[in-house]
Amino acid sequence: MYRLAVALCLVSSASSAGTPLVPPSRFDHPYPGPMVIYQIDRANAWHECSGGGRFEARRDVAGCGVVHEGTCMIWVALKTKRAGVADILRHEVAHCNGWSGDHQH
Repeated sequence: MYRLAVALCLVSSASSAGTPLVPPSRFDHPYPGPMVIYQIDRANAWHECSGGGRFEARRDVAGCGVVHEGTCMIWVALKTKRAGVADILRHEVAHCNGWSGDHQH
């Protein structure tokens, strides 16, 4: 079930080029509940974040995050050219805080 939510979260973000890394300030704060972070190989990031290819996701995706049963679940590639791990985590925590997409506002 949570894979569907992850993939749906990414559908809106996957289509926009130039994904903004820094989230809007109202979502840029620590998640208030429990978190689980999965460290994945860069080669597996697209597979994990696209639900195995069932949903559209950028091929260069570096992470994804979703809330499942109150827990913020994040998948993050440890080696990526897009950004540092801390920046990717900040971005994905914002999704757990309610940021609905990566599209420009």
